Amino acid sequence: MLTPKRITPREPIATPFMLAAIDSGKDGAICLLYVKSRTDVSIYAIHDMPHNNDHQIPHVQTNIIAEYLALCDYVALESVYGIQGKGTSHTMFVQGGNYHPIGYAVDCAGLSDRLTLMSAQLWKKTLGVQGGTDTSKKKKTFDLCCALFPDQVSLFTGPRGGMKDGRTDALGIGLAWIKRNVG
Repeated sequence: MLTPKRITPREPIATPFMLAAIDSGKDGAICLLYVKSRTDVSIYAIHDMPHNNDHQIPHVQTNIIAEYLALCDYVALESVYGIQGKGTSHTMFVQGGNYHPIGYAVDCAGLSDRLTLMSAQLWKKTLGVQGGTDTSKKKKTFDLCCALFPDQVSLFTGPRGGMKDGRTDALGIGLAWIKRNVG
């Protein structure tokens, strides 16, 4: 089975480039970022993660993700891990049933060597949104995304004004990757 590997770029990254940042969870999203420099980043596209009723990507939609990835130079994927006391079935079917199909799509797009896995703790610490409850961390991430992209707040809110935390998490993953890898 193909699985993503932890890869850290060692050479300076030439800009501009396109980055795919992915939260593979059940309410996750994929965010494509156009990066001109560490401080000049624009959202090219952001979409909720396609999934079926079991919160897993149908095989046909893996191709859609591969098409997005074909536009990209790098991929940042939130790594999935077991939750103590929850067991692996919780992790696979609630948290990351999309994790392996995304790995396959990364391989199809030829980006396996440009993939970085980032734990939730790492990207949140990098952006300074750690501490507090899960809800408060999501709110901090939402507030950060709204502050950095004030003209695109509608991308992060639902029809009734609630947070689309999968989208803000995907954007947060991308922003943390940029902060850690772009000079």
